[in-house]
Amino acid sequence: MLEQYYWECETRPDFRHAPEVERILNEDDPIFEKKENPTQEEIEENDKWLAEFRESPVVQFLAQAEEIADKINELELKENSAPYRSEDKKLWQAVPNVIGLDGRPMPRKAIKTKKESNDKFWDFARQFFFGLWGFRQRPYPPGKPIDAAQAIGYKKLEKRYYDFIMRSGGWFYKDRLGRSRGPMELIQLKTAWGAGIIDKHTFIWGEDMDEWAPIGMVYGLEKAIATWEVRLGAAATALLHKLQKGIPPWVPLRGHEPKTYKQMQEEAYESKRRDLAVLEANGGVWPGVRTPSHALFLWASGSELTSILEADHMPNKYIPKDLRKELEKVIPGLRPWEVLSVEQAMDQITYGGEWYREPFGTYTTGPPYIDEWNGDVMRLFEIFHDLSVQVYNKLNRTVPGFGTVMEKVQIDSAARQTRRMQKRAAEKRAEEELALFGSVPSDDE
Repeated sequence: MLEQYYWECETRPDFRHAPEVERILNEDDPIFEKKENPTQEEIEENDKWLAEFRESPVVQFLAQAEEIADKINELELKENSAPYRSEDKKLWQAVPNVIGLDGRPMPRKAIKTKKESNDKFWDFARQFFFGLWGFRQRPYPPGKPIDAAQAIGYKKLEKRYYDFIMRSGGWFYKDRLGRSRGPMELIQLKTAWGAGIIDKHTFIWGEDMDEWAPIGMVYGLEKAIATWEVRLGAAATALLHKLQKGIPPWVPLRGHEPKTYKQMQEEAYESKRRDLAVLEANGGVWPGVRTPSHALFLWASGSELTSILEADHMPNKYIPKDLRKELEKVIPGLRPWEVLSVEQAMDQITYGGEWYREPFGTYTTGPPYIDEWNGDVMRLFEIFHDLSVQVYNKLNRTVPGFGTVMEKVQIDSAARQTRRMQKRAAEKRAEEELALFGSVPSDDE
């Protein structure tokens, strides 16, 4: 199977730039079909139909509604053109707006007032501390995420996380073969960066991280690793490699050209459009999936399985005939027992290696000492409660008039509590009236 995989790698066609894909991408209008060599009568008929279509009151109304929506979107973008903190304005304007489903750029909501900033931060902090202490969190509304980063400040976050990263250790990174390397301290990551082994695109994982992420996407991490002397060493290493390969020093390596956020966004959209065109040209199935060995390696999740795939010793199980037929349609030439072997190998590695993690949102990721601490506090509370009850009963039995005094104390305590609640209710009513009607000017004013 490995020999077949190597052969397919050498002879694999470029599906993303096939003629059918280019034809789909170069279509002028995705709705109206373009006919080859139309007659003069057909051209005149189409022009007449389009003229009647544009003169329709409904179409004109919809066109005007689109113009109004464009203007409203433009005003929203202008209103949210600057973030809450002035030091983040340059970064805010450099990051382009994401294109929405209607084709218009979606505005990023900017925080306007200090009160709104504080509300955003504490709304996030409450849920964050709940999760940190092992309690159930309220899920964020997907349509209205809590933008705590803007409230705190992106540059302040960089500095705060930089201080944290300088004190933490135990990092793992993915090498070029997809294998995990680590644990490593910060000084080892600096050495790897200077040697050109890792860069800002390398995936990394550390304590308290949910998933692997590129180094450049983690607040403060790139700044902590790639200090000026490390960047100097990395530049010297890159210079030596370029001179060995005959590349001019000022020419950037392929895939490492300096790009703006706008250029990266346009390339991502173009790549997505091409991917959709590939799917359309191949009947909704990615062509690489039809290649048997590539399908197996994708199923097996990469190079971690190489040694086990070479030694296929697992017992095969029965696969239903209907499933075999479906596999034959999608992946011609695939032997179904290979699928079972790879799937069993994946289970052996993940579950046998104890890689299994409970899915997010199960609220069982908190520290174990919280339950123990809660038990200790409750046990201490019960001891003091039982002791106070026993002391009260003893004094009530032995001291004459103690019950009368305690009744008087309880009446006074209830009266104080009632006065306190009435005072707080009056203050809340005053605050609500002030928020609703504003401050009332006095006679002197």
